[in-house]
Amino acid sequence: MLIRVADALYWMSRNLERSEKTASLLSVQVLQVLESQEEDLLVQEELYTAVNVAASKEEADRLKAKGTITLHQVLSYLLFAKENPNSVMNCVRVARENARSVRDHINDDLWQIINVFFLDVEFAKFDDYSDYQMQRLLQRVKMTSLSAQGVIESTTMRGMPYQIMKIGKWVERAEYTQRMLQAISEKVEEDPSSLRYFMRLALQMINGSEAFLQQRNASIEPSYVLHFMIAEPNFPGSIEYCLKRATDAIVKLEGERGSSYTQLLVQEINIIIERVMQLSFEDVDLEQAFQGIQPYYTPLKV
Repeated sequence: MLIRVADALYWMSRNLERSEKTASLLSVQVLQVLESQEEDLLVQEELYTAVNVAASKEEADRLKAKGTITLHQVLSYLLFAKENPNSVMNCVRVARENARSVRDHINDDLWQIINVFFLDVEFAKFDDYSDYQMQRLLQRVKMTSLSAQGVIESTTMRGMPYQIMKIGKWVERAEYTQRMLQAISEKVEEDPSSLRYFMRLALQMINGSEAFLQQRNASIEPSYVLHFMIAEPNFPGSIEYCLKRATDAIVKLEGERGSSYTQLLVQEINIIIERVMQLSFEDVDLEQAFQGIQPYYTPLKV
């Protein structure tokens, strides 16, 4: 397979996953604001955290410096801002461009889902949207990404294109959980008394609330939440689960031996997984847990 084809499939998959995660994050924030007031301190912290996770800490600081962060500002920047490379619009655009360049490696159903969704987002008029319409749009983003994943799983041959798309998906999901943990750890460090509140928020951000509560019977213990997000082997949003699935795809792509580059990549991933499995969540706090993983995760991104 040509490098440009592999690159296009990889980034198509990552950007589809990123758009779905950003939409899920914003959907949580819309509900929170509707149930309270934007001026509430905790709501302000949530809006700040959303921008920190989905964009950058610098952008979150810029919005905060202007005064009260509004839901409209956050939605506008994370959904439609052309200057934000991680906005949903830009993610869908990049996914579509990559999909168009590899039409002969993906099926027509997947192309139609991505192309139609791009056109819908491209012509959306944000200023005219009511809160209800905005929530509908966010749900549409999530459902489109999930539909694309369903088409990939149900119709794609388990060859090289499939494995490359899987690597992109799982790497993106692991990085999202890592970014979320970093943002949450910063807030908890500023106000340790809000630990349980931000643990609940973290579960909502990774779509893990229902799965966690079913497993733990509504007990929001920070150590349990940390283990669930980082090392739960059966939760598809945990760092350990995502990295193991990425490793599986890499091995299937090139075999057990593979190239020297592949061996190095698998080695870096296995170091992170081993470090995650060594963490003791009963005694560790959020900042310690994040710092324990970060030195190993940074080389993987490079």
